[in-house]
Amino acid sequence: MNHPLDLYSLHLVRKIAEHRSFSEAAREEGISQSALSRQIANVESRLGIRLFERTTRQVTITEAGAILLRDTASIPNILAGALRRIKEECLEAPPEVKVVLSTELSLAHIPGIFHPREDDTRIIVSQATPADLTRQLCEARFDIGIFASPAEIPSGLKITHRMNDDFSLIAPTSITGPHDYPSWAAAQRWILPPKNSPARVLIEKSHHPCEAAMELENFDLMVQFVALGMGCAFVPRRSISSFNRKAQIQKIPHPTKIQRELIAATPLDLKPSEQTEAFIQRILFS
Repeated sequence: MNHPLDLYSLHLVRKIAEHRSFSEAAREEGISQSALSRQIANVESRLGIRLFERTTRQVTITEAGAILLRDTASIPNILAGALRRIKEECLEAPPEVKVVLSTELSLAHIPGIFHPREDDTRIIVSQATPADLTRQLCEARFDIGIFASPAEIPSGLKITHRMNDDFSLIAPTSITGPHDYPSWAAAQRWILPPKNSPARVLIEKSHHPCEAAMELENFDLMVQFVALGMGCAFVPRRSISSFNRKAQIQKIPHPTKIQRELIAATPLDLKPSEQTEAFIQRILFS
């Protein structure tokens, strides 16, 4: 059967979309621009659709091309995972487990995720913003991801663990606690997660509206800045337990309980290796 699209052609389509240029994509791939143009024209002819709109000034991917790349995003990574598995299981290469952590985790979450191993498995750890993490995990770029549960779990993920994560409101000890919370909150300087991030949305749903004097992704840094008297912050309760200068911060009672859910998930299209399964089994999330 003569399929309209093979892996190499799909790779070329992706490169053109990344560079928005036939000439740049051809240069990176080490082929002539005319050869690349013929290859894409042949693919478009077999598919019966245009993948790119081309003018003398720019190259723009069409809606059909965008759908093609979106729905096949995991294919190169699944293939790379299969080749990695072949090397590990048939050629005795050292096994790997690729883990991605959300930037919204704190250092205090780490002991519940990672544990010493006695075998030669190499653990490769990356960090990503919540939006990038779920997209890259669905594309099978990683074996497992740990992150705060989004409003809607992507269909390309399989959840393996869930854990409730409570937040506390902390302030410098130099600040007097509230008698009237809304008035007190309006008078404070606030250190908050980035606008529209999952943690920021969670806080804004439960907290009196306020402007951020400082925005940070890292909750451990937030605790440090609060201790320096830079403002007040909502942080995971666990992040306070790992802070060694607790005398410089105080917990402020908040009228509403703020809680999120942390999850561990794997790509639905990627069969976990024996090493990944072992890593998952050792996670202490309840």
